[in-house]
Amino acid sequence: MSNQKIWQKRVPDLATRSWEVEAIRVRLDNLRQNGFDPQCLDWAAVKANREDVLDRVQLRAEEYEYLLYLRPTAVKYLLVSSILRSGVRV
Repeated sequence: MSNQKIWQKRVPDLATRSWEVEAIRVRLDNLRQNGFDPQCLDWAAVKANREDVLDRVQLRAEEYEYLLYLRPTAVKYLLVSSILRSGVRV
């Protein structure tokens, strides 16, 4: 199946999904402030749960994409939060 057909099937699902904006924002703020923690992964567990791990990565990517690029207030939120963190007076 081509990528275009895959996305044509995914768009209605993404459009009707109930987004937990505050939970996404908290995770995103945590990533912004702390970055990714280096982890020693248990590769056997990752391989054993490969599909679950890939589903979770896909879900997080879709959530961040929604909050950062698709939601109208996301740009305003990012600009204001970065200005406040930088200490620049406006």
